[in-house]
Amino acid sequence: MSIKTGSEFIVEYLIRQGVKYIFGIPGHGCLGFTDALFKHKDEITLVQMKQEMAGVHMAVGYYRVTGQPLAVFTSIGPGAINTAIGLGDAYVDSMPVLVITGDTHVHMRGKGVLQEIERNRDSSMLKVVDALVKRSWHVAQAGQLPAILRRHRATRHRASSRFRQARRRRNYGHPRMTLYRIPRRGLVGPT
Repeated sequence: MSIKTGSEFIVEYLIRQGVKYIFGIPGHGCLGFTDALFKHKDEITLVQMKQEMAGVHMAVGYYRVTGQPLAVFTSIGPGAINTAIGLGDAYVDSMPVLVITGDTHVHMRGKGVLQEIERNRDSSMLKVVDALVKRSWHVAQAGQLPAILRRHRATRHRASSRFRQARRRRNYGHPRMTLYRIPRRGLVGPT
């Protein structure tokens, strides 16, 4: 069994859940994730956006038409915050979207890294979107991903998977958005 990076683990998880497309903008905070998507380009299609908010709106539109949730990924700081308006729209209409954002390198937090949002705490981007998501996860290292994805499924009303649960939303209440915030170590480190 080969060792996978955190990004490869997430991409393979999305593929197993039947996700055909992912919307996003490659950036310095998510290059490892972009590499993993490229390795699986025959199984999941990356649709590159001009602005992150458009990715969330497109994921919502896709869900409205097909009933299948999609994922959006962003870089750190302003790129991640650009999803807020789309998440607000998805929240109001109870549309499930999975947002994966890069985050400041763990060893660089609080040092004024390019695009780090650090007003009240280091890397405090979550304060902007916390009211708009059902659950947010901070993945500090890739080894946490298997347990977090299992726990994530458990918090989704005990459904067998987040994406299957979204199709059964009438039976389980309103789906909401989920956000994973993952620094480089979590994206390129081994699981």
